[in-house]
Amino acid sequence: MRAQGETRTFARLRAVIAGNVRMIRVAAVIATIATIALPSIVVAQDSRSRFLVATPDLRDPLFSQTVVVMIPQSEIQIPLVVGLIINKPTQISVKEVFPNVTALKDPTIYFGGPVDTDQPSLLFRTSQPPEGAVQVTEDLYLSIDPKAITEMLKDPKLGQARIFLGRSQWSQDQLRAETAEGSWYSAPADISMVFSGDPKGVWRKLADRGQLQEVEGTPPLRLIGFRGVGFW
Repeated sequence: MRAQGETRTFARLRAVIAGNVRMIRVAAVIATIATIALPSIVVAQDSRSRFLVATPDLRDPLFSQTVVVMIPQSEIQIPLVVGLIINKPTQISVKEVFPNVTALKDPTIYFGGPVDTDQPSLLFRTSQPPEGAVQVTEDLYLSIDPKAITEMLKDPKLGQARIFLGRSQWSQDQLRAETAEGSWYSAPADISMVFSGDPKGVWRKLADRGQLQEVEGTPPLRLIGFRGVGFW
């Protein structure tokens, strides 16, 4: 039987993502963290990243007014473009998924996208990345290893960091078509916006800065691969 607290958690997430993506089941997330077999990460050689920014014309409730930090390219080329939405906080706390967390200053879980919403990712800043972490840009790194994430969340030296559930993912042709339709722009990645204290205002700030450019007019979007596994 589902616990009352768990039911409330599902309802909050459903409200955040407009009921169009399967709800996160906290118990299932915890089970996934305990049992997931992590593929080997190929660290990106080109660490430049960009934001993919929704235009006002994009009406999809999952992506309307979103900003997606794109994951850089790896040695393994796969026909997918991948990123994490950075400006959709949920009402789910990190402690509901990682009960023993002690070091994370931001208690909120963020909605990273509608793909694999039971899988956690950690974006964090460090000058000494742990083994297996993927550089996104400058001192911003990504980990999808549940065990590594759990350990980092206990580290009192952990700096800026946020937990995401789910990811955003397109085929290259799909994103090209959506861009041609006027759904997306590209802008340089700004780490301060990844950890903004006003995540819901990030999209408007980017628009007001007038820094948006069409994706086709910028360097190609980069993606990340995993050895032998079609994961991202």
